[in-house]
Amino acid sequence: MWYNINMKKIIYSTKKGFSIAETLLASFVLIVGAIAIVQLAAKNITQTANSRDTIIASQLAQEGAELVRNARDNSAGVRYLDKQKDMPLTSVFRGFSNGSCGLDYSAFYNSASGLTCSSKYDLAENADGMYKSSAGSNSNFKRRVVLTSIGGGNAWSAVSLVTWGNNSVPNSKNDCSVNTNCVYVESKLTKWIAVD
Repeated sequence: MWYNINMKKIIYSTKKGFSIAETLLASFVLIVGAIAIVQLAAKNITQTANSRDTIIASQLAQEGAELVRNARDNSAGVRYLDKQKDMPLTSVFRGFSNGSCGLDYSAFYNSASGLTCSSKYDLAENADGMYKSSAGSNSNFKRRVVLTSIGGGNAWSAVSLVTWGNNSVPNSKNDCSVNTNCVYVESKLTKWIAVD
């Protein structure tokens, strides 16, 4: 006896899917790429903030040197108007204690007391976005202006040092570098006006 068995043809699909190993490898590559992009973005934000602080510090250092130069120029005008021929620059800068001072844009020259300065080096940002030695919210910046007499009191070296972050302000430009979050501007001041 013969049996008629109808065999069904089993069709196997030739389409392949991803294996677990391939899926894990692709996920690993994507995760590593995402981590690299996040780290690059974080580094970029840090570098941008550091560049901003360096620019602000450079401008504050320049302002410190200009404040001292302005005091010298104002004293020259006072000497000219008062006909004080031999008033040395030491009388202009007598407000400086131990050769250094904390200055802000509100510092002014007064012929009786010399340049007004502060023993506070921390700069605070006020509501107008200006940096002062007092009155305002604390900022990351500190400024010290160091004066050194050269030429017997008729010439001065003014060095404006600005630091940012948690660094203290160095006593000289030799201890100041961008690597230590410090910039400085140096200006030579002379007794430049002659009174007849």
